Amino acid sequence: MKTYFNLNSTTSVESQINSIFNSLSSTLSETSVVVKDRAPKGGSCKGFISVFNKADLRRQNEEEKEYREYIRQGYSKESLQKPFKATPSVKYAFYPNTISPDKLGSVAIYGKNLASLLLMIKKSNTLFGHRVISATTEIGVRPFLDVKVAA
Repeated sequence: MKTYFNLNSTTSVESQINSIFNSLSSTLSETSVVVKDRAPKGGSCKGFISVFNKADLRRQNEEEKEYREYIRQGYSKESLQKPFKATPSVKYAFYPNTISPDKLGSVAIYGKNLASLLLMIKKSNTLFGHRVISATTEIGVRPFLDVKVAA
């Protein structure tokens, strides 16, 4: 008997990420854009959700078009200013539970207002509908919140 795997199926963690993405997309202001990215293969992270300022993305797009046009016209890259690169106002990285890998275990949150976000999380004791076990500020390449959620 052969067993076939559906390569298009998603894990429970990926389903939770999709649900969080849909929730964020429907509740954020009109000046924001929510973008979901898959995590690189080989790591423990299961996916990313980033929130961008819509005006920053528009500026990035315009400057990239202008930059490509100058290159097409023969200008050297060295003589041109690099185009603006939008950075997310908040970026979430999702990790599975170490004991039950099909469940969400923790979320790393990168952004500008981490202190106020940490206070909100500790006050509500929830993140995206999950009960928060712990929330701490960590220092990696840049500061981030490490939020562990109940499985």
